[in-house]
Amino acid sequence: MTETAQPDRAGVLLTCAPEAQGLLRLELADAWPGLTAPQWLADGLALVRLPGGFEAFAAEVGRAAPIFLRHLAPVQTEQAVTPSRGVMGAMKRGLELLEDMAPADAVLGVQVRRVVASGDAARVERMTALEREFAPTAAEVTRCRIDTAHPERIVSTLIVGDRLLMGISDVAANLSAWPGGERRFLELDDQISRAEFKLLEALEAFGVEMPASGVALDMGAAPGGWTRVLLEKGLSVVAVDPAKLHPSLVRHERVTHVRARIEDRLSGAAPVDVIVNDMRIDPRASTAIMLQAASLLPCGGPAVMTLKLPEGGVTDRALLATVRASLARLRGAYHVIGARRLFHNRSEVTVALQAKSTGG
Repeated sequence: MTETAQPDRAGVLLTCAPEAQGLLRLELADAWPGLTAPQWLADGLALVRLPGGFEAFAAEVGRAAPIFLRHLAPVQTEQAVTPSRGVMGAMKRGLELLEDMAPADAVLGVQVRRVVASGDAARVERMTALEREFAPTAAEVTRCRIDTAHPERIVSTLIVGDRLLMGISDVAANLSAWPGGERRFLELDDQISRAEFKLLEALEAFGVEMPASGVALDMGAAPGGWTRVLLEKGLSVVAVDPAKLHPSLVRHERVTHVRARIEDRLSGAAPVDVIVNDMRIDPRASTAIMLQAASLLPCGGPAVMTLKLPEGGVTDRALLATVRASLARLRGAYHVIGARRLFHNRSEVTVALQAKSTGG
């Protein structure tokens, strides 16, 4: 293989949930009709050749805001992994070719993933040991400080058989600072449910700023995972759900549990500072409830919701149309800060909002 470094004419690795590949393909075709078809290297991971450089494409992604794209990383050089130099040698050579893209005063992160055959399919795994092993070499080649936890720029590396694909980019251009967008949180002893990770990831991914105090309305709260996160943020919570809350929340001094359907309690409800909604109902119904609840928020008040995707007998085009229709309706009462299928989402899309008008 010929060694190449072509920052201005290269490719991009795109990551999505494996079951969302068809949805991402539609979004790419709608936004970039002339883009080459994705080459799926593994479940949820595609390589796309770009007519221009990665930075220009990343800027377009920022404007188009694809809902089902989780992470992107540049491919600016391709190296052969040979018996004589191995993976480490190929990584070093690739980084030498891209050295100019890592200024000496930058804080650099190193991310390495590998495509692994899994039966008739393929999956991607992170190579954390190789990241640590390569960090001193990366520091020597680039003269940068290496900090994979809090980088400014990222060296993204993917090993596919005897090929090594590498690129360097700003963290913001990758959509997520985590390899493949796989944001991980530490499980806590007092954690109520894994649904808490969905809210935590949303707050981080969309830069949602919660007030230091005030009242949050948690729609469909049971068993209370999102309520627990809101309490940790310093808020009092009105948790609305006919079902029971977790025992740790039942007598909490800052939790008011309203055992009812939210549809029956919105009329005449008191103003709140934050609204969250993780109800497992049709996205059209959930959107209608959010529109009705918007008047409870102050201007600029934050809201986070999930749109549950219909399952069974629905085409990808119809699913995409459903999500887009809900977002269009929400824009009548909110600014849509972001809408994406994040790592902790399953058959759903997380939406971050800000109320447009003052509550009544």
